[in-house]
Amino acid sequence: MDAMRILMDEHQSLAAIIHAIRHMIGEIEAGRLQLLFPQRLKSDYAHYLVLPPRSREHAGLAAFRAWLLEEAHAYARELAKPAAAKPARPRPGKR
Repeated sequence: MDAMRILMDEHQSLAAIIHAIRHMIGEIEAGRLQLLFPQRLKSDYAHYLVLPPRSREHAGLAAFRAWLLEEAHAYARELAKPAAAKPARPRPGKR
């Protein structure tokens, strides 16, 4: 891939990110973003599942949300284990 094509792809990706951030700011200011569940996990990373109320009953999204919550709970259970019981997990970006 030539340098110009790479630059164009990077520009489009950045434009999409800026658009998404602007949209999120509008949603936050309008009060349309909210916590999905009260539990919070201690982590160096954060992920959010954000969807409009009309999509909450969508079967595929409901299944994805259920899976995501189970993964989060499994992670929380793993964090609660004594240090000796935890398997070593490499951290992304850290070597």
